[in-house]
Amino acid sequence: MSALSGLNGRDAGETEPGRLEALDDGADNPHAIKLSLARELQALGDTEGARSLVEEVEAESVGDLKTQARQLLAEWA
Repeated sequence: MSALSGLNGRDAGETEPGRLEALDDGADNPHAIKLSLARELQALGDTEGARSLVEEVEAESVGDLKTQARQLLAEWA
């Protein structure tokens, strides 16, 4: 019996060899992740990188994420 067989309530045989599985349910939106990364970059002083990510989110997203991106751009202006 493998030492890893009990992880996540799965048997070792439930995963196909060579196939990666997500650690979570995959519900995170890529644009939300970009906004989070942009905030971290801004905190680290990389304003150009942060602004670039937020502009990308603002251009490609809709709804709440687009609003958040616009608010960040306004705050950083």
